[in-house]
Amino acid sequence: MWTKEIEDCLSKLTKEEERVLKRTITKGGFGNDSCSFRNILGGISKEGTICWVYMTNYRNPNTRRFYLKKTEEIFKSIREKLCPNGDIGRFFIYQKEWWGENSSDIIRVPEDIHIALEQWADDGIDKATHCPINEKDLGIDDLLEDLFNDGHYSWNKDNTEKVGFVGNEPILVRQETDNKLLVRFLGDAWCPDVVEEWVKRIEHDKNNDVDYVIDTYMFGVIENDRERRSSDFHVSFYYRG
Repeated sequence: MWTKEIEDCLSKLTKEEERVLKRTITKGGFGNDSCSFRNILGGISKEGTICWVYMTNYRNPNTRRFYLKKTEEIFKSIREKLCPNGDIGRFFIYQKEWWGENSSDIIRVPEDIHIALEQWADDGIDKATHCPINEKDLGIDDLLEDLFNDGHYSWNKDNTEKVGFVGNEPILVRQETDNKLLVRFLGDAWCPDVVEEWVKRIEHDKNNDVDYVIDTYMFGVIENDRERRSSDFHVSFYYRG
């Protein structure tokens, strides 16, 4: 999953810091684990979640020592920007010298953003391949069954938009492009968490049967004007690779 919040977090990096972080994400994969991140209110979640681990010193995994002192200084700055409230952030956890003194630092990211993050680090989000919303790739009915209450919704009179409820909130869904949906809350509620959880479920279901085939993983991108608390959410789907 990719959101403006993640993008804003990464935009604080300098060009050199961005280059070093991208290199770490693309080359330093070390597997998955479980840990706790900060929630949207700034507190640390009591329940652990699956995360992906990346080594900052991927070139020398045997001794796990920094091959350049400069790299260590760069990561110190990266850590301060991605995790301003300590080593634990909303989307990143930075842990120094994980294997002991002078060993590599590691970066942890939540499972639900690692596919999009690797796409950002590799070719960029804008270079990702569209995952079309159709019966072959991503069925519209399957998407909406997981969004609307009990999968129940109705067409408008022109059969171009679908209307239903999420909880007590009325919403409208319209397909905008081959891979993009507009999800509009018709009441006064602003519910980014509802949309994010929905996209996470879609990603999990779509990727669940795919083992070690990175070019077939898919992820969602959520666009929303958070400052204005817009009721419109534009949700696009892409393939990684």
